[in-house]
Amino acid sequence: MRGRRPISILVLFRFDTEDYVTPESNDALLAIAQTMNAKGVRATFPMVGEKARFLHRERRTDVIEALKPHALGFHTNWHSAHPTLPERVESLSWDEGLRILDETERDGIESVAEVFGRHPVAYTQAGGTWLPHHHSLIADWEIPFFYTETWNSYLDVVGTPYRMGATKGLTSPVTVMRIFDLFSTGREGQAREEINAAIRTAQEAGGGMLGFVAHPTELVTTGAFWDILNFGAGENLTPRQGPYRKPQLKSRETVSGDLRAFADLLDYLQSIPELRIVAIDEYQEMLRAVDVPADPEPDWRGLAACVAQGRFPITDGAHTYTPIEAIQRLGGLIRQGAPFAYGPVAWKRAEDQVGAPGATTGPIANTVTVEPAAATVTAWQNAWARLADAGGRSGVPLPASCDVNGREVPIGTLLSALGRMAHDALQAYPELEPAVALKRLKDERPTHRIVAEALDPSVQGIKAVERLHWDWPIFAPNARFDRCYRMTSAQMWTFAPLPDPTEIKPGAVGLGESGS
Repeated sequence: MRGRRPISILVLFRFDTEDYVTPESNDALLAIAQTMNAKGVRATFPMVGEKARFLHRERRTDVIEALKPHALGFHTNWHSAHPTLPERVESLSWDEGLRILDETERDGIESVAEVFGRHPVAYTQAGGTWLPHHHSLIADWEIPFFYTETWNSYLDVVGTPYRMGATKGLTSPVTVMRIFDLFSTGREGQAREEINAAIRTAQEAGGGMLGFVAHPTELVTTGAFWDILNFGAGENLTPRQGPYRKPQLKSRETVSGDLRAFADLLDYLQSIPELRIVAIDEYQEMLRAVDVPADPEPDWRGLAACVAQGRFPITDGAHTYTPIEAIQRLGGLIRQGAPFAYGPVAWKRAEDQVGAPGATTGPIANTVTVEPAAATVTAWQNAWARLADAGGRSGVPLPASCDVNGREVPIGTLLSALGRMAHDALQAYPELEPAVALKRLKDERPTHRIVAEALDPSVQGIKAVERLHWDWPIFAPNARFDRCYRMTSAQMWTFAPLPDPTEIKPGAVGLGESGS
């Protein structure tokens, strides 16, 4: 490490606090918190609702007190008990799924807040139960942030903040798989090299993020995980509220050794000047410090050029825009109307028509084949004007397609056309305001042809299906959640990266995508 200039590399520790089966896991939670407190290091503890109730029943006020310095998250109400959250909503419409999730999870949030005397500052899904719905829902729960990791996220954007629907979020990298025995006797050299390699990768990228994700129960148990024993392979192997099968415990000597190894890991990380250890509430504060205005005035030339060239993410050079924001802004130069409530909906069955609870949230599903299209300036502008008149004022979702000269054209292609028209108009009439330039283009060159490219925001920034963690051992064998995946793909119309809160833009650092 010597000889390199200091680079801001963030380190995030996250301890998913979920085992409501094993009393000894409460002792592990206490030991971890006390170890970190003694070293002045903060972490994030996503808390399951039933785990909070378990701590309350066990009268573990010592644990609750020890966690006070740390960021508190919400980690679902029952975690792995069936039906899990994807199992609940896979067959439901968007609105019905939101309603069911709200009914199911609010009790858990209230339990966490009541037991700990404070509201969670982030939401983390349980294992493979990542859902797009939460990007619309957690704001209603007054939880400001979605905090997940690359193992389970459907998004292919790691280590960089983003906004999606009504929520800001972060998909953290996972730098190492196990942390409690990482620095155990005989493994110290290998552990240092793993961490140093991740730091070198970050330095070469100009900055970065290290993510350490673990479960307090791992400190004291071995063998099959607590939830696999009780809820594995798609079944409640024990009644939802017990009595539960308990995992095998480690020996006291092993636990003591692993706790010392964990303390050594903290010492090593603290000894590296390039690193800064933060909890998720501190990360949110850093993000607020570089936040952009909610409704910035675009650099129209930059925005038009970006869309015309089909580049993602959509940016004007200073700010990023969701695809639905871009189409609304560029279209607004032609015909102003009340903003569409959310993105286009085009499910195949009538009962699949779904909505969303607020502006720029909700599923977007384009079942129309995305393809290039050519039409005159007049035809494209008229197509947008019809949409603005028919939809924007009534607050309906932006449709998946529009009529251009009697041809059904996907909405992504219309987005491309709006960008190319604005680009051509500003090139032809650079002295005019954008809206005036577009009108002049239509008036003076009505037959000017615009060839729009096939833009499909729904495939930008989302993992391929084969990379998803549907093999989480809690799910039934061969479980699939294709509808939830389609809804996620739809939500990419509401996705945009955020400015990075570090001084030097980080590149995510992770060593794989396995885990549970």
